[in-house]
Amino acid sequence: MAVNPNEVATLLETLRKKTEEFNNGNSLVQEEIKKINLKLDESEKKNQEVTTKLLAKEQSELDLKEKLLVVEKKLFRMPSGMSPVEKAAEIKAFEKYVVGGKAGLDAEEQKLLRTDSDPNGGYLTPAEYVQEILKGLSDVSPMRSICRVRKTSKGSIMQPSRKNRVGSYWIGQAKPATESESNYGLEEIKLGKLSVFTKISRELLEDASFNMESEINADFLEEMEVKEGAAFVTGDGINTPEGLLTCSSLTSINSGSANAITADSLIKVDAELKKAYKPIFALNRKTLGSIRTLKDAQGRWLFTQSLSDAMPNTINGRNYIDMPDMPDEGANTFPIVFGDFLRGYTIVDATRYSMVRDALSLAEYDLIKFILMYRVGGKVVMPEAFKKIKCAT
Repeated sequence: MAVNPNEVATLLETLRKKTEEFNNGNSLVQEEIKKINLKLDESEKKNQEVTTKLLAKEQSELDLKEKLLVVEKKLFRMPSGMSPVEKAAEIKAFEKYVVGGKAGLDAEEQKLLRTDSDPNGGYLTPAEYVQEILKGLSDVSPMRSICRVRKTSKGSIMQPSRKNRVGSYWIGQAKPATESESNYGLEEIKLGKLSVFTKISRELLEDASFNMESEINADFLEEMEVKEGAAFVTGDGINTPEGLLTCSSLTSINSGSANAITADSLIKVDAELKKAYKPIFALNRKTLGSIRTLKDAQGRWLFTQSLSDAMPNTINGRNYIDMPDMPDEGANTFPIVFGDFLRGYTIVDATRYSMVRDALSLAEYDLIKFILMYRVGGKVVMPEAFKKIKCAT
């Protein structure tokens, strides 16, 4: 159950008091701090939906699955395997039991109804087969929701960029004007390729209760989302997108602490970018947990809980995004990127991804190979729109 808005403020105040006790040497409150952070994380899930403006459709999907389960139950057929006489006796006893309970059965019929023996009743109590595969959830990067996304049918795109603008000069009366011109360049974003293949027997493909081709496709798409999200943060640009943290043009400031983010660095970084940009903080959930306990020099909390469901929480008055691929706090790490992602980072997709169904290369083994490929690129196109915070003194 999610934490309601009225409880969040109380939890934050308790967390901050316990943190102060811990900082003053009371190590016994550490477990209490962990429990409070877990509850606050529940509230954070709702906040991230508001920040990224994504509407969940899980309930409608569950309703559809429930309807499918009802259809499956109606289509269910009793397994065969017993002789007609045995089957008739079992079914007759079962029907009497449904109508009148155990009291309506004679001794022989009661012997027949046993779930631990298939011929004696086990066939009549089959386990329910759920038409849904249990799958663990993956943390997917929100980069696509905050960056500019373009499509292309080529291997790369070339985007003109202005390197510096025209200059103007003050001159005296009857003095000649000074010549100046803007300089331009091209930013190339190349597409990398994600690829995987898997083999499946024809029997499994034809006989499985699930559409295995669709399952393979869905698993690949999920893996692709996770892998590209990591590349947008740490990719080296060689056959991969260029990552935010690996772009050599991004500058940084030190946090003032060798192992953690400080309140001073969160305030200072806000003044490092031009006023025209609209920056947000990008950080993972663990870093957010520690920022919840930070105060400025006047004792004001830097993390502000929104008073309305229509507005997101803020850090020092700025929005933030939960980015799971960002590193944790630690010596010489960059746990936070502060910047205008829409103007500063561009993602480029091929017009489509492809899945090849190869039934020939392994035909002698009666195996079918599915080969999936997806092309995507990404690059920091405006380095001045970002600033990193490094854990360092």
